[in-house]
Amino acid sequence: WGGELRLRHGRKSRFEAEVARSAGQNGENLVSADGGLTFRPFHGRDASRTDGQSFLLRGGLEIADFMEESDRDRWYTEAWWQYIAPGFSSGGTIQQQGQEVFGVQSRFWLTPEHSLFVRHDTTVTEEPSTQGEGLFGGFGAFRRDVTRGGYGFVRDGLKVDVEFVHTETDEGPDRAGFVIDTAALRDHLAGGHLGGAAVDVFPVEPAGRGEEFRNELRGLPNVILTPHIGGSTQEAQQDIGRFVAGKLVDFVADGSTVLSVNLPPLSLAEHEGTHRLAHLHQNVPGVLAAINSVLAEHGVNVEGQLLGTRGESGYVLTDIGVDYADEVLERLRALPETVRLRVLY
Repeated sequence: WGGELRLRHGRKSRFEAEVARSAGQNGENLVSADGGLTFRPFHGRDASRTDGQSFLLRGGLEIADFMEESDRDRWYTEAWWQYIAPGFSSGGTIQQQGQEVFGVQSRFWLTPEHSLFVRHDTTVTEEPSTQGEGLFGGFGAFRRDVTRGGYGFVRDGLKVDVEFVHTETDEGPDRAGFVIDTAALRDHLAGGHLGGAAVDVFPVEPAGRGEEFRNELRGLPNVILTPHIGGSTQEAQQDIGRFVAGKLVDFVADGSTVLSVNLPPLSLAEHEGTHRLAHLHQNVPGVLAAINSVLAEHGVNVEGQLLGTRGESGYVLTDIGVDYADEVLERLRALPETVRLRVLY
């Protein structure tokens, strides 16, 4: 079932709201996995999630609709938001389950034939489980932002847009974002459909010094290729400096090692009224038991604790009550596996 509300004013100004719900389609759409008697949902979703909702809000405003002369477009601005919940299934929405999409666009007409435009689109998927195997390959949680702006020309039914596009994609640490099909880009550059291109990030890049850079765009006279130097801008360097400084402050202040390259990544939530011990040790069996044995012998209660290991190193953060003897710290430092013990607060 579903419902919608549509309001219009003039030629283009409008407001739309839609809500829909589906039930039972996910579990009923089955395909044989082996050509025999083994069946599964054809889109790879969990068959137990058989219902869901979809919401859509969209509004557009054409300034000419509120002017006396409204025979042509003047300045049109539109915004939209859509969310398709996990389990909602209707036609082509299978791969969109769990996605939130929102954006805004605006076009200003200089003359009846010439215009300037800008548009921003954001797609967010927070639940990896809804972006599973599917017909078109696996997807995980991601966020993609696309901003474009440019110039438009219209005459006698011919419409041409020339635009600059900036894309940011975050698909998690194990998957790089897909932005450009370089083979298709080469075809359009060579065929004259595109006048030129400048590319800084590539699907496959040299892993180290001396490795040859291979890409379909090499050798084209109307292409500028740079060796992934986007992180070398002044703004990027400032952001990197703030980021690294923040990580160092976190390590000194509360022992956090998130995104560390040589220590186990840990971040323990703060417990009020406690002291925090940061214990770096050799990664051998029994260290955590030895630490807790020392604390138990001296009647020290553990309010919070987190252990991680990486290679030859182990790292444990422990929040304990504030009433304890100095001998507790001496005993922990004296453990044969201890590399360093810090009392953070």
